[in-house]
Amino acid sequence: ELGIQNQEQKEACQKLQAEISECMRIRDDVNKLWHAIEQSPSTVMITDVNGNIEYVNPKFTQLTGYTPEEVRGKNPRILKPDWVPSEAYRKLWETITSGGEWRGEMCNKKKNGDIYWEFASISPVRNPKGVITHFVGVKEDITERKQAEEERNKHIQELEDIMSFSTITNEAVQDEALLKHMTSALRLHFIPDIIAPSPITRAP
Repeated sequence: ELGIQNQEQKEACQKLQAEISECMRIRDDVNKLWHAIEQSPSTVMITDVNGNIEYVNPKFTQLTGYTPEEVRGKNPRILKPDWVPSEAYRKLWETITSGGEWRGEMCNKKKNGDIYWEFASISPVRNPKGVITHFVGVKEDITERKQAEEERNKHIQELEDIMSFSTITNEAVQDEALLKHMTSALRLHFIPDIIAPSPITRAP
């Protein structure tokens, strides 16, 4: 009987050691994930099931100017510019509350009032029973890209205006003026190293 008890104690100790090892492994994994989020170059936001902010990483503070204490317990709508309609976020909320992932561009406002753009991926977090308990958003600052696109569109419009110039000038002036304008625009905005001015040669 004593031998049986010793065997049971030995098995209980082995089981306890296995459980402790598993807990330590999980703790290490959590620490790795925590450090990855804290040091992420993307903003990370976690809200409860009602959309109230529970966590933001340092990149969020760096980008928006809001500290974790200032936003904790508040709705992400504090970042919404006044001119952006609330309806724009309805589809987002419907998607994530139904269990789906929402991906898209968002226009937000910093604490100092500056506007910035993000590409966001927002998805639900479920507990072991499959019930949604939180939402997590990972967002990339795309403000510079959006500004570059706006500049590009502006330059394209300028070139289109230059092209339309040919329809409102007389034929004698058209060739030289059009070429000068197009060369100047291309050299300035697109390929300055390979576009060089060329002399205009007219037929006698």
